[in-house]
Amino acid sequence: MDIDTSEKKVRKRSKSKKSKKDKKKHKHKNKDKHSTRKGGKHAQRKKRKREEEENSTEPDTTNPPLKKAKRAPKAPAPKRYLLFIGNLPYDITEEELFEHFEAFKANIIGIRIPYDQKLKRCKGFCFLEVTDPDTFNKALNYHHSLLRERKIRVQLTAGGGGNSVNRRTKIKAKNHALADERRKAYNEREKNEKKSSTKEE
Repeated sequence: MDIDTSEKKVRKRSKSKKSKKDKKKHKHKNKDKHSTRKGGKHAQRKKRKREEEENSTEPDTTNPPLKKAKRAPKAPAPKRYLLFIGNLPYDITEEELFEHFEAFKANIIGIRIPYDQKLKRCKGFCFLEVTDPDTFNKALNYHHSLLRERKIRVQLTAGGGGNSVNRRTKIKAKNHALADERRKAYNEREKNEKKSSTKEE
């Protein structure tokens, strides 16, 4: 009796294993069928869309292509004609400076005199802004002119303010070039004066 029951159990187990394997196979087959069907429909839809697009000659007005808005070019900033005036008396006033540059007073936009808040006096320099390049060149000729028996320095500067290394190097380079030009002009003047004096003799 024990042998029969054990044989029956083994048969049942083998049958259950087979049935489980069959179920799994059946599921895989169904999945494959389902996927092939779905894939086929999807491919057919794509084909239809392509054919419709190829056949349609009318332009698509429903979704017109978006155009990127062009940015308006920035207007260039107007050129400023600024000069640095150094070696000034500590109690200098705007009125005195306007009188000193009276030859082109009408073309002066403004004079800015920086003040030392602790000492409550002028720092010994100012910034002069003029309207045009001709006046700018006239003002440069006032270099080493006497103001209250002091030789003032008229030099180039850069707008925007600040004390950055880049700004200082730019101003230095400008003033070195200006100094070279002044030296050349001075040497030419001397040569011309010598020539004129020899002719007179």
